[in-house]
Amino acid sequence: MISRYDGRLWTPMASGITDVTLNLHDVWGRSATEVYAVGDRGTMLRYDGASWAPVATGTSIALEGVWGTDTTLFVVGLGDTMLHHDGTAWRRIATGTAGAGLWSVWGTSASDVFAVGSGTGGGLILHWDGATWSPMASGTTATLHGVWGTSPSDVYAVGTGGTILRYDGGSWSPMVSGTTAELWRIWGSSATNVFATGAGGLILHYDGTDWTPMASGTTMNLAGVWGTSGIDVFAVGSGGTILHYNGSWRPIPHVGGGSFLGLWGP
Repeated sequence: MISRYDGRLWTPMASGITDVTLNLHDVWGRSATEVYAVGDRGTMLRYDGASWAPVATGTSIALEGVWGTDTTLFVVGLGDTMLHHDGTAWRRIATGTAGAGLWSVWGTSASDVFAVGSGTGGGLILHWDGATWSPMASGTTATLHGVWGTSPSDVYAVGTGGTILRYDGGSWSPMVSGTTAELWRIWGSSATNVFATGAGGLILHYDGTDWTPMASGTTMNLAGVWGTSGIDVFAVGSGGTILHYNGSWRPIPHVGGGSFLGLWGP
């Protein structure tokens, strides 16, 4: 399911997918006329501003995360799946992490990209330097579901057991989250205004010093978070839950049912 917000209401869009068992897991775009959604069985869709159309990926593995720059695109998924588009063609890149699952990808540039997930020992973090993917020491066995940052020396990862890690440009270290609930995604407007979402309606806020829980008004699992500023933030999740933050969280109505796993806007 794909829905679009026009400033008033969320309404379903025609995706061209007729199989109701196929889930889309993440969405990211370069502009209002170039947006990508990825999901089960190697599914990728591209929106050109008018309609969604399938993109051939050459894999049947579930795709979990998508992120890019003006010139490149990265897609991660289960079974250490890593797809890279360099502006000309798609290719699959070996990560050297057989049996892994990658859940999220984010970067500061085409040569500074982070992917997180779970491997043999859990807590998998990979870094792309423009040529190769290399594992980073995470210091945790927790599965990592989300990654985001403000700069090459300020990156955050979230995961199971309330795990939050921060990268300072040299190493990853744990942060006190105050919860053991599962965290799925993270996004912020600055280093002093970061939001993490998770199980049971959990939303945590980081002010640059501490993580504190926010009143979300829901007990539904929140799988995605994204915004345009510190006071214009959206969170989405199970049961068709869509929340908007402009100083406090409130629900936004939408047409149709289903659950939401990711969001992005131009």
